[in-house]
Amino acid sequence: MHNDKSLKVRLLCASCLILIVYGTLYPLAEWRIPVTSPAQLLLASHNDYSLSDIVTNYVIYIPAGALLTASLPGRNPIGRIATAILLLGALSLLLELLQTLLPSRVSSISDTMLNTGGAATGALLAPFLLKLLALGGRLQQTRQAHLRDEPMARAATVGLLLWLAAQWSPFVPYIDLHAMWGALEPLRMVLNGTELSPQRIAEHTLELTALGMLLNAALRDPYITAPSLAALLGLGLVGNILIITQQLYPERVIGTTLAIMLTAVLQGPMNQRRALTGLTLLGLGILVGKLWPPFSSGEATFNWILLKGQLLHPLLGIRDLLDDTWPFCALAAFAVGALPRRLAWRTFTVGGLLVVGYAGSLEWAQQWQPHRYPDITDILMASAGWAVGHMSATSLRSTLPYKQNPTPRRALAQMQHDKTSHVSACNANETT
Repeated sequence: MHNDKSLKVRLLCASCLILIVYGTLYPLAEWRIPVTSPAQLLLASHNDYSLSDIVTNYVIYIPAGALLTASLPGRNPIGRIATAILLLGALSLLLELLQTLLPSRVSSISDTMLNTGGAATGALLAPFLLKLLALGGRLQQTRQAHLRDEPMARAATVGLLLWLAAQWSPFVPYIDLHAMWGALEPLRMVLNGTELSPQRIAEHTLELTALGMLLNAALRDPYITAPSLAALLGLGLVGNILIITQQLYPERVIGTTLAIMLTAVLQGPMNQRRALTGLTLLGLGILVGKLWPPFSSGEATFNWILLKGQLLHPLLGIRDLLDDTWPFCALAAFAVGALPRRLAWRTFTVGGLLVVGYAGSLEWAQQWQPHRYPDITDILMASAGWAVGHMSATSLRSTLPYKQNPTPRRALAQMQHDKTSHVSACNANETT
C-alpha cells in the first residue's frame, strides 16, 4: 500500500510539472531568436503586472513544491525541501528563458521569483499535506466517526472534495460589498417578472441531487444526508460569493431546494439501487447542461489545443477544469457501487471508454449550439475525473488484472506426498 501511495504521488507530481511546462510555453509555436539577448529580456522591468498575474505565478507552483518534496527519496526533510525548491526554481528560470524565444509571451525574472516562492510554500507545507492525506491523528478519528471506509465511499469523498474545490476556486478571496449586493440582482429581477429557465432548474436539480447521493455514499449515517447536503451547498455558496462574486440565480435556488427535498426522500443505506439512481441522475444532469440551448444553424469551431481557453483566463480556468472533473469522478464512485467488485478492472477500462465517448459526443454536438465552446480539454478532464475516482476507490495494484502464478509441479507432488503420509498416519493410529 505504501508503494501504491508513493507511485500515485509521483504520477501526480509528473502531471503537475507537465502542465506547468505546457502552460508556460503555450502556444508552443512561432519560435524565433530575439534580437535582444535573453538575459536582458528576462531582467527588463515590467509595469503591467496585474493581481491575477501575481496570484497565478505564485499559486501554480505550490502543488508542484508539495508533490515534488513528497516524491523525492531520502529521510532528511530539510534536504528534500531544499532540493525541491532549487529544482523548481531552476525549472522556472529555464522556462522563462525559453519564453524569450516566443513572441507571444513576456518573460520576467519576477515570475521566477514568484514561482520559487510558491514552490517554497508548497515544499514547506508538504509534511502537513502528507499528514492530511494520511488522515492521521484526530482527523483520522473524525473521518472514521462520520465517513465510511469502503471503495465507493472513498471515491465519493474525493468527488465531494473536487466539487467543493470548484466552488472555492481559484481560492483567492475578493471582498467587494457592492459586488456582493449585485450578486442578488437576478433574484430581484424575478420579482419584476423575468422568466425562469426550466432547463437550468432541471440541470441544477439533477446534479445537486446526484451530489446528495454522493454524500449519502460517503456518510456513515445515511439518514443525515439531507441536512448535510444543505450545509455543503451553503458552504459552496459562500465560496461562490467570496471568491468570484457569482450571481445568485433563482434557478439555482429552486434547484437547490428541490435537490435537498429529493435527497431526503432517496437517502438511506447505500446499495446497488441507490448507486444506479445517482449514476442516472448525474448522467442526465450532464446531458441537460451540455446540450442546452438547443441546436441552431450556427457552427462553432472545435478547439483541439489543450488548455487554450483556460490559459487565457488562468484563475477562472482552474474552476473550469474542476467543474469538468468532479462529475466524472462522481460517476466512477457510483459505478463502483453499482457493479460487483470482481469487475473492477472491466469497470475501469470499459467505463473509461464509455466516458470518453459520452464526453466526446457532447462536446462534438456543441459545435451546433449557440454560445458554446467545444473543447478537447473537457474530454481529457472527464477521463481524468474517471481515473481519479477509480484510483480513489481501489489501490493502483488492484486495478490491474490479477494473474495467479501457477504452482510448480514439484510443489504439487510434495503436497500430494504430504497428504498421503498424513492419511496413512491417521489410519495407523486408528488401527492401534
